[in-house]
Amino acid sequence: MLPIVNVLESVLKLKRRSRIWLCPTAAFTSIPLHAANPFLTKADRSKEPCLEDLYICSYTPTLSALVRSRQLMKKRVAPFFVAIGQGQPGAGKDKALLAVDSELELVHTLVPAKANRSTVSGDAATRAGALDALEDNTWVHLACHGKQDSHFVMKDEYLTLLDIMEKDIPHAEFALLSACHTAVGD
Repeated sequence: MLPIVNVLESVLKLKRRSRIWLCPTAAFTSIPLHAANPFLTKADRSKEPCLEDLYICSYTPTLSALVRSRQLMKKRVAPFFVAIGQGQPGAGKDKALLAVDSELELVHTLVPAKANRSTVSGDAATRAGALDALEDNTWVHLACHGKQDSHFVMKDEYLTLLDIMEKDIPHAEFALLSACHTAVGD
């Protein structure tokens, strides 16, 4: 990271504590680049600061996502938020999740008042209903059973990661997955 810091300071004349955007690819996506440290160990054995001590580090998955979010910020477009919850999956799919409805109510109180809010739950939280909601919204909160083999349990059938990847979701900005196994690795 030292060569990057040198370019930021010497070539680009970027002031310390400025925000920088990191867009890692390949193997770098699993490395916490913002925590890269220390750059050098001084003669007195003290450490130089790490990247997050020098700059405010943010991540973007792609450069086009960063450009699009900046354009939306200029337009001051209020986000469209949907809370999708399925606490009563179809017969034989999984056990009931009794706290889903109260979770969706709580989430709505935490979303900024300027956001356009909607909910898809109960019988409407089907595979097709969830995909339609994803297409129409910029932010989503998904509360349901989730499985490590990349699917979410809806009322009628599974919503798979492939379903989501194949869907044109042009306005997507943020998703919070409140589902079993979403934080479990392979």
